[in-house]
Amino acid sequence: MPHKRNPWNSEHVKSLWKAFSPRVVSFYMDQISEHQRDLTNSASSRFVADYLAGFGAAVQRMLKVVKTLHIERETLKRNLTGNGDFILSEAAYILLSQAGETEAHEKVRTITLECERTGVSLLEKLKEEPKVWTAVQAQLKRVTGLDADDFFSNPALYRGMTAEKTRKITARYRQVVRDMKAGQE
Repeated sequence: MPHKRNPWNSEHVKSLWKAFSPRVVSFYMDQISEHQRDLTNSASSRFVADYLAGFGAAVQRMLKVVKTLHIERETLKRNLTGNGDFILSEAAYILLSQAGETEAHEKVRTITLECERTGVSLLEKLKEEPKVWTAVQAQLKRVTGLDADDFFSNPALYRGMTAEKTRKITARYRQVVRDMKAGQE
């Protein structure tokens, strides 16, 4: 893919992780002798500064990455709707499986093949399968509270609880940082 650009800053952070991950195991192993008077951790403890330097380098690099992230709404919209509502076949399969259908993947795969052959949308084809549609509708309502017609008409709704979970986790760790800062004062 000649047009592809590798996220080299993120790759660098991953490379640091791969280099330091085995060393962290040694760091944890040193904790075993923490209260004993021996020299079993004398060599490995000399590298603690390296751990801290590597971690600091990774944090600085990731801060650069995070500061440059932005949302390209038009590109997202194009990606979501590029193949019609096919992106929602995964959701249909998961919902059908959660509803107890043991052959959920195969049923939805067959439906998508039929969609490709006939040019009919996934929503229309799901509705042509009353048992499948009823199970998907009921499970979607139970899990998300969303109406199946609305959901399958708007691929942008296929995001699960990501936004809510992210906000909750972010709020939690913001509070942790505030508490840590308050403790330093």
